[in-house]
Amino acid sequence: MVLNNYTMLLDFSVEKYFDEIFKIYFRIICFFINKYTNDVEISKDIAQDIFLKLWNKREDFSSEMKVKAFLFISAKNASLNFIRSTRVRYKAVPAIIEKINIENDKYLLQEGITLANMIHAEFMNEIYRVIETLPVKRKQVIKLAYIEGMSNPNLAEYLKLSEHTIKEHKAIAMKFLRLKFKFR
Repeated sequence: MVLNNYTMLLDFSVEKYFDEIFKIYFRIICFFINKYTNDVEISKDIAQDIFLKLWNKREDFSSEMKVKAFLFISAKNASLNFIRSTRVRYKAVPAIIEKINIENDKYLLQEGITLANMIHAEFMNEIYRVIETLPVKRKQVIKLAYIEGMSNPNLAEYLKLSEHTIKEHKAIAMKFLRLKFKFR
């Protein structure tokens, strides 16, 4: 079930609507948060907290557009709170502070970065969705190589395939992805 873009009235008393929102947006929100935290596990924890808040406030939302706005605003605020608390706890996390450094920038720059992070998160989600359509072995090779960062020799050993086969899987998958995301 795909929710009708922003117009469908949501009935969160029916759990399947909440489940659908979770399926659609959880990965996107995790990608978005990870642009701030640079930590996948922390990003997942923050996203889970946001979805719990959404569930607790479910009566306040009448459309997917309102839910999406709530999710991204909450994700941004929670990410900035995480950075602030990290900075206080550890006196500075230079990589995070340098990467984000939003707090000292002008409002428009903040919103531009937020928008860019939202677009990045949604694009990454689309890439993952397309990867899921690949044949099983090819999907496994792509995930292990590009998401987990395994080298070709390690992949070959782990999957009990030749390095040549690993390279072929990667080349064919990348060609498929390029075709899927070719701009016209």
